[in-house]
Amino acid sequence: GELKGFSVEVVNLILKRLGYNDEKIEVVPWARAMATLESEPNAIVFSMAYTPERAEKFKLVYPMAIAKTYFFTHKDSKVKIATVEDAKKYKQGVVKDFSQHKNLIKQGFTDFDFSPDVETMVQKAIAKRIDVISLIPFQLYSSEFAHLDVKSLRKIDVSYAESRHAIGFNKAFPDSEIKKWQTELDKIKASGEFDRIFKKYVKE
Repeated sequence: GELKGFSVEVVNLILKRLGYNDEKIEVVPWARAMATLESEPNAIVFSMAYTPERAEKFKLVYPMAIAKTYFFTHKDSKVKIATVEDAKKYKQGVVKDFSQHKNLIKQGFTDFDFSPDVETMVQKAIAKRIDVISLIPFQLYSSEFAHLDVKSLRKIDVSYAESRHAIGFNKAFPDSEIKKWQTELDKIKASGEFDRIFKKYVKE
């Protein structure tokens, strides 16, 4: 089927406005996405959390979103988290080397269950195979995961990170094109189209 979601629709709109034809967006495991972004001159990956390291390594167009990351658990679980310290008692489901994984390491977390991509991680939480995962709420409630029983998960009102999300480009991508992408993203925001798309997909 056709790939849908908040960031997919925004990127498709930019592609259309810039006259790109027949560009195919595909979902791949995070490690492969990053390897492709490093090695292929025309590669584009989205959306990714902005970090100073990524700003050095890639060219970035941002912000796609500014959002807080929260812990989630199965609604039937006995997990109790009132602080970030409490969360350290539980094994954390993460995508290896994803921004959430790196943020948790920085804050002293050591017990992880790794998934190749976000969907697998969410499926594990729904199946009660992991205690806790962490996500930006709009990711979980977007149409990307509409086929999953995300209502069986509950958000724990403890946030441990705030991030700006970006569209990432290989370092060889022409600056003139990057400027066009940034201009179109800014225009989509200024026109109100960005908010319209966001509200269409996000049902927090």
